Formats: sequence, C-alpha cells, structure tokens
Amino acid sequence: MEIAIGAARWVVGKALGPVTDGVLEAWAASSQLGPNIRALKLELLYAQGMLTSAQGRDVRNPALAQLLLELRHLAYIADDVLDELDYFRIQDELEGTYETVDDAKEEHGLVRGLVLHARHTARAITGKLACSCAASESHVDEQEVDGKQGGFLSVAAHAVSKRLPCCSLPSVHDDASANMPANERCFLCGAWSSKAQQRKHAVHEAKLKFDRVEMSNKMTDIVEQLKPVCAKVATILGLVSLGYSNSAKPQGSDLEQRSKTTPEIIEPELYGREKQKQKVAEDIINEYCVHDLTVLPVVGPGGIGKTTFVQHIYDKVKSHFQVSVWICVSQNFNANKLAEEIVNKIPESNNEGENESDQERIEKRIRSKQFLLVLDDVWTYHEDEWKALLSPFKKGGTKGNMVIVTTRIPKVAEMVELMSCSIKLKRLQHEDSMELFQACVGIKTWKDYPSDLKDVGTNIVKRLKGFPLAVKTVGRLLRNQHSLDRWTALLKSKEWELHVNNDDIMPALKLSYNYLPFHLQQCFSCCALFPEDYRFSRQELTNFWIGLGLLGAGDQNKIIEDIGLDCLNDLVDNGFFEREGNNYDSPYVIHDLLHELATNVSSYEFLRLNSSDVRSIQIPTSIRHMSVIIDNTHVKDRMTFENHKKDLSSLGKKLKAGNLHTIMLFGEWHGSFYKILGDILRDAKSLRVIFLSGASYNVEDLLPNFSKLVHLRYLRIKDSWMCGANLLPNCITRFYHLLVLDVQYHRGELGFLREMGNLLKLRHFLVHDDNIHSNICEVGKLIFLHELRKFEVKREMKGFDLEQIGQLLELRGSLSIYNLEKVEEIKEADDAKLACINHLDRGRELTQVLSHFPKLSNLLIRRCQNVARLGVAEQRTITTPESSLSPSANKAAKTLTTIPQQQTGEAEEMETATADDGLLLLPPQIKVFKISECRELSLDSGGIQGLLSLQTLGIYDCPKLLCSSSSSYSPFPTSLQTLALWNVEGMETLPSPLPNLTWLWINSCGNLRGGEVLCDLLAQGNLIFLSVHETPNFFLGLEHSCSQVDKQEDVHRSWRLQELGTDDFARVLATPVCHLLSSSLTKLVLRWNDEVECFTKEQEKALHILNSIEGLQFWSCEKLQSLPAGLSQIPTIKALQIHSCPAITSLRNLPNSLQQLEISSCPAISSLGNLPNSLQQLWISYCPAISSLGNLPNSLQRLGISYCPAISSLGNLPNSLQQLVIYDCPSISSLDGTTIGSLPKDRLPTSLREINVRSCGNEELKRQCRKLQGTIPIVQA
Repeated sequence: MEIAIGAARWVVGKALGPVTDGVLEAWAASSQLGPNIRALKLELLYAQGMLTSAQGRDVRNPALAQLLLELRHLAYIADDVLDELDYFRIQDELEGTYETVDDAKEEHGLVRGLVLHARHTARAITGKLACSCAASESHVDEQEVDGKQGGFLSVAAHAVSKRLPCCSLPSVHDDASANMPANERCFLCGAWSSKAQQRKHAVHEAKLKFDRVEMSNKMTDIVEQLKPVCAKVATILGLVSLGYSNSAKPQGSDLEQRSKTTPEIIEPELYGREKQKQKVAEDIINEYCVHDLTVLPVVGPGGIGKTTFVQHIYDKVKSHFQVSVWICVSQNFNANKLAEEIVNKIPESNNEGENESDQERIEKRIRSKQFLLVLDDVWTYHEDEWKALLSPFKKGGTKGNMVIVTTRIPKVAEMVELMSCSIKLKRLQHEDSMELFQACVGIKTWKDYPSDLKDVGTNIVKRLKGFPLAVKTVGRLLRNQHSLDRWTALLKSKEWELHVNNDDIMPALKLSYNYLPFHLQQCFSCCALFPEDYRFSRQELTNFWIGLGLLGAGDQNKIIEDIGLDCLNDLVDNGFFEREGNNYDSPYVIHDLLHELATNVSSYEFLRLNSSDVRSIQIPTSIRHMSVIIDNTHVKDRMTFENHKKDLSSLGKKLKAGNLHTIMLFGEWHGSFYKILGDILRDAKSLRVIFLSGASYNVEDLLPNFSKLVHLRYLRIKDSWMCGANLLPNCITRFYHLLVLDVQYHRGELGFLREMGNLLKLRHFLVHDDNIHSNICEVGKLIFLHELRKFEVKREMKGFDLEQIGQLLELRGSLSIYNLEKVEEIKEADDAKLACINHLDRGRELTQVLSHFPKLSNLLIRRCQNVARLGVAEQRTITTPESSLSPSANKAAKTLTTIPQQQTGEAEEMETATADDGLLLLPPQIKVFKISECRELSLDSGGIQGLLSLQTLGIYDCPKLLCSSSSSYSPFPTSLQTLALWNVEGMETLPSPLPNLTWLWINSCGNLRGGEVLCDLLAQGNLIFLSVHETPNFFLGLEHSCSQVDKQEDVHRSWRLQELGTDDFARVLATPVCHLLSSSLTKLVLRWNDEVECFTKEQEKALHILNSIEGLQFWSCEKLQSLPAGLSQIPTIKALQIHSCPAITSLRNLPNSLQQLEISSCPAISSLGNLPNSLQQLWISYCPAISSLGNLPNSLQRLGISYCPAISSLGNLPNSLQQLVIYDCPSISSLDGTTIGSLPKDRLPTSLREINVRSCGNEELKRQCRKLQGTIPIVQA
C-alpha cells in the first residue's frame, strides 16, 4: 500500500506542476477559467496533503487500494487538462495572442476582447501572407486601440491595410468598392505574388485552436469527481491514524518477517561453485591469515545463492577458528543490537564486570583468539555504526581474523571491504543449472525419460538464467510431475513468476525492489518497456526518465540530468543495473529475471507487448505506457505475415489508446504493420513519450493525430537501416513542452530548424551531424539547451549573431564556434557574455571564451593559428610528478595555477602580465578534446597532463605539436582511452605511459615508431583497436620485438587486439607478429597500399596463423592483382570485403566458411566464379564488367546490387533468398528469369520477405513490384 500511496501522490504532484508558480493562473484569470483552475488546484492540493501525511504507513486495506487507483486515474485526467492549458499559455506567449481574454457580455469586456482578437488576427494574417512588394511595417498602439472602442473594426482593418501595401482597403465610410466588378476587387490573399515568390517563404505550421468553454467544462467535471474520492480516502486514512484499523504494519516489515538464516547447511551439494568454495576456503586459511582482520564481502542479487555459498565456506573453515559466530542482520543494522546478539553466542570469559558494555565483553571474550564472524543479509551501511561494531574485533591481538558479509547491494560490499577481495557471485553455468534442476525435479538420469522431456527441461532452465533459487522454485513445481504436457504448460506460462512463498525467486527479488525509495522504484520499473537484454546508454536512460517526468523532485540544487545520473548510480549500487565495462560510454543492462521483476511490479500501468502474445493478451484499461515488439518471425513468409496482420488488428478492441502516455515500437520489421498500428493508435492524444526504433514510415502515417500531441516531452526516432530517409513533420516546432528530441539515427532532412525557437523547454537535441545544430535560427531562445555541437557566427544576417551563444547558460556538452573572424564589434562579444575581444583566434581570448562554459565535456578547436601552447585552467595542484615534466613545462604549470577563471581589477592586470596570446588554457573537466589545423601548436611548454578526466584526444594537422617533445616525459594524461593523431610529426616514439588506452589511430605521422611502447600497450591487454597508415616506420622492429616476446611463456595471451588496419603489409604479415595476434585478432583491414601487386608466400603463411580472424578487408590497393592464395583453407573467415582494387580480375579460393561478401569499385572483375555454399549475404556495387551473377548458392539470404549497368537479369534466384535490394541498375528487367511484364508471384522464392527497388532506376520494375505489396511482407518500390 505504501507503493500505491506513493504512486497516487506522484501523479497528483505531477498534475499540480503547471499551477505551482502562479503563471498559468495569472494567464487564465478570466471569469470562466480562473475560478475553475483555482478549484481544481485546491482539490489537488488537498489530495497531495492527505497522501503526504499518509506516507510511511503501509496499510493493508483492499478498499483503500481501489480508491487510490481511482484517485490516480482522476489525477491523470487533471494532469492532461492543466498541461494542455499550459500549452496554450505558451502558444499565446509566442504568438502574442490573448486566447483567454474575458468575453463577458459587459460592453467594455466585449469590445476589448473583440479588439484584441481583431488586432492579433491582423498580425497573424500579415505574418503569413507573402506580398510581392516591400513596405515598411506600422505598429498599432494598444492604448490607442483601447481608447477608441467605438472604432475597433476600422482600426483593425487599418492595421491590416498598413501591413499589406500591395492591397488597398477602403475606409469604413467609403463604399465605392461595393460597385466594383468582382474581377477588379482586391483580396487579402496576396494573389498578385507569383508562385515562385510564395515558395520562398517558409510554411508556418498552423496553430491549434483553444476551446475555452470545453476546457472550463472539463475542469468542473474533474473537480466534481475528485471531491467524493478524496473524501473517502481521507476518511479511511483518518480511521487508520485513530487506530480503528488493525491492518497497518511498519515499513520494512517484509524484511523482518523473513526467517533468520543459520549456518546449518540446507543444500548438501553446492552445484557449480565447488571449486570457488575450495579456493575461498584456502585463501581464508592460508592467505588472509597474515592480516589482523579481513572483511570479505560476498555480493550478488537475491536468489543467486550467497547464503548457501557462505554456509558451505563456514562449515569448511570454522574448525580453524577458536570463535565462530553467524548473525543474520537483515535491514536493521544497529551496532548495539548486533553486539548484544554476538556476545550471546561467544562463551563468557573469567574477568568480565557486571556493568560492562557488550562491546567490552566481546573484546575480552575474543582476546588472543582467532575468530570468524559471518554477517548474513546486510542491507544498509552506516559508517559510524559499522566502525562501532568492528571496533572490539580489531583489538583481539591475533592475526587471521575474518568477517564475511553477504549483501545484495554492491555499495555495501564496496564500503565494508578493507582490501580488494570481494566476491561477486555470478549466475550458474547452464550445465550446473541443469544438474541442480535434475536434482530438484527428482530425476536421477535422463535415460529413463523421453528426449522431448529433457528438451523442454533445457528450455525451462535457459529461461531461469542461472539463478539457483529460480531453479529450486521450478523444481518444487515439477517434482515428481514428469509429464511432457505439464512441463510444456509451465514453460509457456512462466508459472514460477506467480508463486509468492518467501523461498521462491520472485518474492526474493521483489524484496530488493520494495527496499528501494519510491523514485528509484519508478526509474527501474519503467524499464520493463524495453526488450530483454537491451543495452542502455547513460544518456538514453536519463533522457527517457526526463520524458516520463520522473526526475522533477529531489535535490532542487541539482539539474534533472544530474538527478538522473544519481538515480542510475543508485540502481547500480543496489544491483538492479549492471555496467558492461568501465569506459564512460559502457552500456548498462538489466539481467533477465530482474527484467521480469520490472514487468511484474509495473503491470498496472506499463505493458510490454511481444507480438507473439497478441492473441492471448488482456489489456487493463489502466495501461498508460506501452511498447510493442514485433518479432522477425512474423515476416518470415507471406502466410505468417497475413495471419499476424489479422492478430494485430484485434489489438484496437482491447486497448484504450486515449489513455496512453507512452508508445514505443521495436523490431526491425515493425514498419510492415504501420497501417494497422496507425488504426490502433488513432485516439492516442495524451502521449508524452514516443520512441520508434526501426521506423520505415512517416510518423504522421503511424500517428494520425501527431500534430495535436500537445503533451509531448520525448520524441526519439531511429530510422530503419533498410529504407530511405523519412520526413519529420514541421509541426514538431509546435510541441512547446518538448524536452528531448532525439533524431541522431534519423537520416532525413529536418525542415523545421528555422522555427525551433518555439521549443522553449528543449534540453536535448540529439543529431548525427554537427551541421544540423548550425542551422538552428535564433538558438539563443533555447535557454535550457545542454549541447550545441556547432554554431556558425553570422551564417545568415539574422538569428546567427554571437549574442545567441550568450543566452545558453546551461550548455554542458559539446560546443564548436565557427567563423569567429566575422565578429566585428566589441559589443557583439559583450552581448554574448564572452570577453571584450577583437580577434578570437588568440589563446588568451579563447581562454576567456571557454571560461564561460564550466560544464563543457567535449571541446573542438579548429584553425586557431595563433595558439602555440596548451595548458589547463584553474589547476590549483599539479598532480603529475615534476620528474615527468620538462623544465619549461614545470615553469608553465606553476604559472597556470595562479590564473583564476574570471578576474576583475588588479587580478585582470596580473593575468595580462602572466598570460600571453599564444597560451590556451583548457577547462579541467574536459573529457573529449579534438584540435585541428592549429599549425603553430606545440606541447613543449606544459602540455595537457592536467586534464585528469580526458578520455578521448584527437589531434589533426598540427605538424609542430610534438616536434620538440622530450622522450623523458609524456605530453598526454594517463586517463586517455582513445588517441587519434593525423599529420603530427617530430616525435620518435609513442609517448608513455598510456595504461588505459583501448583505441589508437595513427595517420601521416612522419617517422613515428611504435617501438617498445606499442609492445607494452599490447601486452597490457587493454588495446583492442589499432589503425596505422602513411607512417612507414611505425612497425619497424616489431617483428624482432615479437620474436623476443614470444620466447616468454604465455605473455602473448594477454594481447587483446581485436581490429587492426594498416598499409604496412610486410611488417604486419610476419610470422612472429601474427603468432602473437592469433588468439585475439578478429578483423584485419589491409588498405591504402599502392605498391603491393601480390602477397609473398611468407605473408600468406603468416595470414593462416590468425586462427581467430573472422573479417578480412582489402581497400584501395591500386596494383593488387589477386587475393592471398589459400584463403579457402582459413576456416574462421566469415566476412570478406574488396573495395577499390582495380587490378583484381577474378575471385578465386574464397573461404569455405564465408557468409558475407562485399565487392565494390572493382572494374576488372567480370565474373563471381563459384561462390561458397556457406554464403548468406552478397553485396555488389560499382562493378561495370559484371554482366551475370551466375549460379547463386542456395544458402544466400540477402542480395544487394547497385551501380552495375551491365547486369540485365538476375537469373534464377535461390529459394533461400529473403531480401533483395536493387539500386541504380536500369538494365535489370527481370527478377525471376522472366520478362518484367509478366512478373509472376509464384516464380519468386517463397522465402522472399523484402524487395527494395525504390531507387532501381527502372520505373517499370518498380511498377510491377508494387503489385506484390500485401503478398510479400516488405515491398519498397
């Protein structure tokens, strides 16, 4: 019930959002709307206060639960109404209209209202009409209008005529126009302007109409419904507080009701963890014995087997300790109570006093004795309590003492450990899970049962994802029930999720969920909408939560993005998310059973609909957030496609689309069903969040009421990779509440950029191309924008002045400013809140500019010719040892520490004296830094070692950068993970140390050598990507170094390089090098070599050593005549690309394991030869000599052909083909060996599910393919 109260309170608070600051009430202060808003606000405030006072009380009352659901529903309706009102308030503000002006029948009110509407109608008309002649604008004074009420119509008409000089309006007293012929009359439509002139003007999206009467009626109705519900809820809560209900229970009692664990072993066999148990036991006895006290945390989610694992360890090692104590802690971590419990389990000593504390007794009882203390099931951590509990155990005077702590919460494990020894229990391997399952269901051997039963059992175990408690839960359900029907039914129903005993898996996981604060419960449970195994980025999650409105509360001193990151970190600390890797952009995942938990706890409002469940699903009317996942199997053939269309169409009868706040669509082929989905979503007008993943349609075709989505906060569209760019409608600029617009995976043009200034609340505009940001007119209106990747000063005469940047005080991501040389006046820089400057390409001025953006994390600097040196601003303490810096760098670093971010008066004079024009001070928080075309830049005098957060560094065309650098110090910080150098000369070897480097890209860097530093990088095991071109000495000596390394036992096993690209074929394709790369390298790219004509036998032999290689590419090898011999003997190659190799004439000896073949810009290849029977994908482009495809293998699933003018027929397409793409091949007139005029459906492969001839260059072929629409699942013609 605590959750139900919290949920209702959250919705009520959300509904109150628009009326908290009084702005909406002031705008709507008319005789009709004002009282209605106030009445609704008061009723919502009453509900909020009532629910707030009830927090902390978990009441078991089914009637109250139903009333809270009703209150929640009404609060949602109130939220819609008030949010819509706020939308029209913003529209009025932008348009300068007065939609809520009082139109009471009093003479003054009537006249003034009509005058105001007439005046603003005139403005609206003149703003939209395009007149062919120019004229000066005339402004009508409001006071003048108000003072002449009797002549309001003529004044309004006069205002129109002044703004339309090409039209002549008669005065009120002049009726001569009445006698004019119709064809000589003048119209206000500007008919004399040409069509060409009309097209020059942007089309303004029509604004939505405001119905004051309807809005007033809605509010009245809501208030009348809220009153009795609030009264009844208050009555029940009042009875509870007076003690008339015995159903209340203290918060957290779920934890206290659990049975206490003991050290007694319940499970005699420890499946899958026996070796780990032996290792931990040996460490406790032999390794940890040298320490006075070791705290060993064992961490993992509920149901993973922590207690069972520690019980076995306890039993194994307790005989080595003189005192052994097991305590089940649970939620209440109180040092005094735990000490009392512990002291009762330790034998008394002889010298104890009567008034001694429990801590003092523990100290005496364990003195000179080795002890083992297990604290099982720890949920909370308070530093002072922990220190108090541990204090007597640190005074025992012996070594080898152990404290083992089990916890679900990683943060607790991190805080209690004294050294890096924590154990993170992982899920069981499938084989171990099967053994446990077999024991639980009572099957000694599978030989006595049908093979089908084992297959079903295997599938069940796979669904349990290695959680021992889940396996035991299912085992109890199936024990001694060994019928195939029973097992199959359980697999389909996932019955184990419904069982609620404390020793079942879902209650164990839900216990962790109930322990979370309400805001974290919300953030976790809404993730049920995403598919299983979805990988989230941190920005994606934060933006999604922002769109749902989950981050509005909390620390008001923090922006909502930081609140979101705090929530994500808290969920990681509590074990609900896991992070894959340690990089900044490493994704987050929710493991499967936790994903099912999210689905269960959010089922009242959230629904993730898998397309296979459409027939059986029952959708509650309370659902407000829905995702639909279309499985690929539904387009595998035509019959399945037709059947699923029928199933999907039935969804419209089950779903109340008008209640939806969220719609998310997943599946790469879901666009095949967009028409049916559009019918289902026709009434969806309350949407806040839209996420379309794999869109292959125009969004207005999917959502017919898209232009009316006045509540929209979050719009994310990821185009399907199979289709061309789709249009985004201009009405997006009318979504005044929009906070997140994510089109970074949308490839089409964005025609609404000039009107984006309407999106006053926009915080994130994610795009794939920086130039999109540079096209935003009047970007300064977007005052909440967090990232502006590119701004071009005076791109146009209006809307692109430097002053726009000065308004963006919330910028904290990337910022690139171009065309700074166009800043002509000091005032422009002043208005932009930057600096008093004349030339912005000098280091001092750029430092001033950067100081105004303290939250920037990404920085690109380009073509700043006067920047000679780099430093770090506000660097109070240089953490890099002086020994690693050059003498001049030390001096420069000490100078930089004295320069604050902003100076005035004497400090400003001091800055002028200490800083010169060539020195650029970088913000210390930068994580991504790219600098290009700064040809005078050198790192000799300081460098960027102080950028301690720097992860990505790119330096392009800065030839003097490392010319004078000494090899005795590194110019780069050790935090670097990605390093790209292009046209950077002067350094003999790579700088070191770079312990965290994972990605290295080198191009045109003179005589730079990798040397021993490269070997060290590879041996460290972090470097996974390496690309080196036009740097001829980089691999010099690598063969010798590898020969030496190879002699060291097992050293090469730490090499993790996965992708290597180079033009130095000779040095890379050497036996010692390939031997060290053999176990890790999966992709090799050989490119940009204009000398090699063929591969030597030694190189071909070395290539065969790479036994992990899966991808091989040849790019831009002008003289290469043939592929390496013996490719067919390399069994691991799955993908082969040949691009821009004009001398290769044929394809021989292709790998027998090849699955994907791409050939592009190879004019000498005239035949494909014999393609391997393993081939699944074939893509051919710009190969003019190929006239026939020959016999395509029956394994082929995808075929793409582009710019191949000689191909006129595809021949016989294999029956395995699923996708066919033809691009700009006008000679192709047959898909199936017949003429295009008689394209029979039954002659095409039955497996074919997609034809894309949209840009084939043959109109007749497209026309014929259109006839296949509806029979083949996906036809793009």
